[in-house]
Amino acid sequence: GANPTSGSYITFFSVSLTCNDAGGAGCDKIAYSNQTGSAPTDPAITGTTGTITSGTLYSSAIAPADLATTYINFIARDQAGNTSAVSSENYIIDTTIATPSQVSALGTGTEIFVQWAPVSNATEYRIYYSTSSPVTTSSTSITGISNLYYKITGLTSDTLYYVRVEARNGAVGGGVSLLSGEQTVFTTSVPVGTAISGGHIDISAGEGTNSGINPRAVIDTAAGKLLVVTNNGANNGKPSLFRCNLDGSGCTHTDLSAGQGTDSGFELSVLIDSASGKLLVVTNNVANNGKLSLFRCNLDGTSCTHTDISAGQGTNSGMYPMGVIDSIAGKLLVVARNEANNSKPSLYRCNLDGTSCTHTDISAGQGTNSIALFPGVVIDPIAAKLLVVTCNGANNSKPSLFRCNLDGTSCTHTDISAGQGTSSGGRPTAIIDTSSGKLLAFTSNAANGGKPGLFRCNLDGTGCAHTDVSASQGANSGTSPSAVIDFISGKLLFATMNQFNDSKSGLFRCDPDGTNCTYTDISMGQGINSGFRPVILIEPSSGKLLVVTWNLANNGKPSLFIW
Repeated sequence: GANPTSGSYITFFSVSLTCNDAGGAGCDKIAYSNQTGSAPTDPAITGTTGTITSGTLYSSAIAPADLATTYINFIARDQAGNTSAVSSENYIIDTTIATPSQVSALGTGTEIFVQWAPVSNATEYRIYYSTSSPVTTSSTSITGISNLYYKITGLTSDTLYYVRVEARNGAVGGGVSLLSGEQTVFTTSVPVGTAISGGHIDISAGEGTNSGINPRAVIDTAAGKLLVVTNNGANNGKPSLFRCNLDGSGCTHTDLSAGQGTDSGFELSVLIDSASGKLLVVTNNVANNGKLSLFRCNLDGTSCTHTDISAGQGTNSGMYPMGVIDSIAGKLLVVARNEANNSKPSLYRCNLDGTSCTHTDISAGQGTNSIALFPGVVIDPIAAKLLVVTCNGANNSKPSLFRCNLDGTSCTHTDISAGQGTSSGGRPTAIIDTSSGKLLAFTSNAANGGKPGLFRCNLDGTGCAHTDVSASQGANSGTSPSAVIDFISGKLLFATMNQFNDSKSGLFRCDPDGTNCTYTDISMGQGINSGFRPVILIEPSSGKLLVVTWNLANNGKPSLFIW
């Protein structure tokens, strides 16, 4: 027999061949033949003489080839001159392991918190870091990491570090990934969100009135750029990219519409596909009957392409889209309100270039209007589940959790309102606290005067609790929340359009359970309605907080507040 037997493997090994003689005469010899790509000629042994007429005498273990299929055929002869039938085994070995993606880093004091998306077949991760670039495998390292995050300690405060992540499958002879893209992170001595002053920058790059409608923002850490995409009312509602230095300077504008028409960027979600170095902009394309569109561009906004990703769904099937990337499967997952299906939540699942899209109703039996406005969408990487938080109009507009496999199957529904009443789920945003294993959903809680509410649950939707996180701000202080976590201090940071304060940008900072909240007006002298649709980010290379808004006090142009 052969050990191991046929199969697919991710590590190098050698195949041992043995023979057992049931008659008791004992094994004389084994002959074998092997070949990659196709089956070899069978080995042969003359029973009477023991002469091997085809194949090779087996004397030591056989090593299959990497990145190939190796076929091994073998035959045995016993001491009495009897020969066995030819046995066959085949082995597929692929030690390739993907490069870690979606890597982020945050530094405060003497610590850096690093996290990344899961890598298929990885059983170990390593972090390499240095105060000089480029980081290599010769840099200081931390090995044996099994989680998808790690806190580096014992560093120097107010120092610039460079960080990269490597994935391994953990076995001897196994695969090792390339190093991830380098992250630049500053160990600021001022905890995020606690600065006593900030700044405001008009980032409209010469675009006109209402060029900043419904902004979405991401950071291109490789190039050190802030990427803000809007529904540009100064350019017929097409999707526009405002690309700036991280301090808000040097902004440029690019039309991303790839030939699509008026209002092709009506509502949008923005992601970076770090594996291909592409900007992915998903929109409700009014120029295409309100269906979902993907605009896929270089990170500087050039070479954009357009793809209809509606998977056969009809008019207005792509309302209020929100996307995430499934790094294991290499898929774009977009959740939208599907008005072609009674305004229930739909999942559109595509390759990252927009091809091969499928549609799945993920409403889990909930009825009409079970999603309103933008949902909160995150991936639970440990359980490999898609978590979708909606304002559920079929359940009195309370917050609901739809929890599905990453292909949209086996969805369940849970009311996560924790006793809060009608309209407690307004415009939810969702994040995962990896340290505590909790789902955090922030809403504009109209059952509590429109103040910001935190619903904190286990990742399966159980054990939910609600906390008023308004820090004594009044009615409608929680409109359009956008949230991040400072994983070093453990603080929750979220920005809202604070209608209690003339719809200016407001920053709330709370303990992980929603207690001990503080509030800061971060509008920097901008006037009434300067805080529409805030988007909050932590900029790692400076340790600053960035908040992007649609600033109606500045003719509806996009604004950047740095704090």
